[in-house]
Amino acid sequence: MPSNSLLLINADIGPSANITWVALAYTLGLSVGFLIVGRLSDIFGRRWFFVLGNGLALLSGIINATASRVEAIIVGNTLGGLAGAVQISFTVAVRNALRKPFE
Repeated sequence: MPSNSLLLINADIGPSANITWVALAYTLGLSVGFLIVGRLSDIFGRRWFFVLGNGLALLSGIINATASRVEAIIVGNTLGGLAGAVQISFTVAVRNALRKPFE
């Protein structure tokens, strides 16, 4: 989320001292999500991680769109970061799936 729009959001839904966490929440969720998704998808399979990750991205978008407090945007961006880790890992799964038939 661009930092110049954070000032507008903070002015619109109420002044909050936690507005700086909005920008950090996605990055924190993404870094934690990489740790979780990488290992657990190797153990349990990637299909349901991708399905649940995309559902989590949808939920994140709904939370952010209907937020009436800054704290709700922080939660939405954290969930978006977790979902982003799943979505970025998709390219690795596609590459591995294409390589297997040739081996």
